[in-house]
Amino acid sequence: IVPAESEPTIDTPSPGNTDDNIVQKDESTPVLEIQPAVSQYITDSSSSNSASKKNETTYFPFSVGGIEFSVPSYYVMDTNESTSEGTAFSVSTGDPVQLILGQTECKNESAFDSAIEEMISSIGDGFEVSVSTDTSLAGLHGTSISASGESNSVSATISITSAYQPDIQKAILILFMSTGNLQYDYLADYNTLISTAKLAEPLPVNSVSGIRPEFKEAMDSFEIFFNEYVDFMQEFSNSGDTLSLLSAYTDYMAQYTETMDALSKLKESDMSKEENLYYLEVLSRITKKLSEIAQ
Repeated sequence: IVPAESEPTIDTPSPGNTDDNIVQKDESTPVLEIQPAVSQYITDSSSSNSASKKNETTYFPFSVGGIEFSVPSYYVMDTNESTSEGTAFSVSTGDPVQLILGQTECKNESAFDSAIEEMISSIGDGFEVSVSTDTSLAGLHGTSISASGESNSVSATISITSAYQPDIQKAILILFMSTGNLQYDYLADYNTLISTAKLAEPLPVNSVSGIRPEFKEAMDSFEIFFNEYVDFMQEFSNSGDTLSLLSAYTDYMAQYTETMDALSKLKESDMSKEENLYYLEVLSRITKKLSEIAQ
């Protein structure tokens, strides 16, 4: 992992190279492949939350592999950096900060340990690395990796927290990266995100099956709104007379906030398997539609 000079990135495995969901660099060197996380919130660069004062920070829930995290709301989904291997977030302040949350199938703890060792060795030269194998993530035994140093004469910080869920044979990986001088202590909030993580409520067996009509109706209404929202924002951006659209803009912003609130209340533990798949399908289309605003 080598931080960029101005904006942090992470080299992740190709989505297509899988071997029991552990990418093999060679026969002895497994590498974690991060699978898509289940987002409970969607947002884009129109977010107005500020990271300047920690006591004003609000949070939104984000579930990964049965673990629920409280993510500071100044993080916005980065559709350009998010891949099938994980969901990436940047910060609304414009600071060079990146947060990635992901999960992967992992057949046993030995494979997980080997992947962690490979991850540690992949951190670039010139970084001071510390590793703790006594980390707790939502009550699961985990590993934390911290690294600090310089890349291309720019200071950089990397923090990784990972844990293995033996009951469901999944590895969870949370990564924080920052470079340069920052206007806020984002790392402190990352540590809080890790320490406050909790196991999501399990779905009772056979309590829900299929897709409830009211669930599908709600998801469809979310998608319809976001399609209209993006179309309007593009019209507003290209208009030579934005004053005439100001009233509609205000209405869309109010509805946007209400829709975000409704989406944030959806819980993976309340969904049937079919509903969760439909949720992810709609979420993918919405995320793709929102990315059109930045183009």
